[in-house]
Amino acid sequence: MARQPGYAEIRRRVRRLIFSQSMFHAGDRVAVGYSGGKDSTFLLHLLRTFQDEFSWPFSLCALRVVDPDSPCHDESDVKTSKAWCESIGVPMIVLTPPGNPIATERIPVRGGPAFVPHPASACFRCSWRRKETLFRYMAGANLSILALGHTAFDLAVTAVMNMMYHGNLETMPAVMEFFNGAIRVIRPLSPVTEDQVIRHQRRLNLPASPPSCRSAVGAARAEVEQWVRAMVQSNPHAIRNILKAATRWSSQVLENPTGSRPT
Repeated sequence: MARQPGYAEIRRRVRRLIFSQSMFHAGDRVAVGYSGGKDSTFLLHLLRTFQDEFSWPFSLCALRVVDPDSPCHDESDVKTSKAWCESIGVPMIVLTPPGNPIATERIPVRGGPAFVPHPASACFRCSWRRKETLFRYMAGANLSILALGHTAFDLAVTAVMNMMYHGNLETMPAVMEFFNGAIRVIRPLSPVTEDQVIRHQRRLNLPASPPSCRSAVGAARAEVEQWVRAMVQSNPHAIRNILKAATRWSSQVLENPTGSRPT
């Protein structure tokens, strides 16, 4: 059985990634996309402790999107989440998306026209709607850095989904810029696995996650998540190996950007 890293090792891995990828710098204002779930809660906790430890200052705020049109709409934990954020000295701002319910959303698609109707699942549309709300608020508030709580598990699931549905191994990068660099999305928990987050969240007595969205049951991503979890049970290195394959695929694409993609 593989040795599980302790809390101190998790912190070292996240710090190393922040520094090596230059995720943010002195004086930066970092917004955390905060759903109240286990991953974003653990991320906010880590960044708040780093505020007290880094030799240079940066500020934090938590952005919570509450969407009445979403099938997973649930405001039951908003007050609890806000109270916890206040207890650690981080302001939490509640955002509501503009009009247009999810069923009729028009979603930007990479490489396609500016906006086209997207036939993807409600989960994809809901996710994009949250990102759009975050981006719009950040543009108006002069915020340029958005930290999201995606873990190594999420990156592996994305790579497997792209392999199954698009024939590539592309996943979510640790740092990605949007709108010509106006907004930088960072994923400091990229080197951390889901089970590590759960274990340390419990140890630290961090707020419990809100219930899962009922609409996600049976969705393609939920099925892939179950498959990846099953693979981890049989091989503890499954996530690491999936991400190594995704990294090799990406490097080959970068080396041969105009030719045929690796097979």
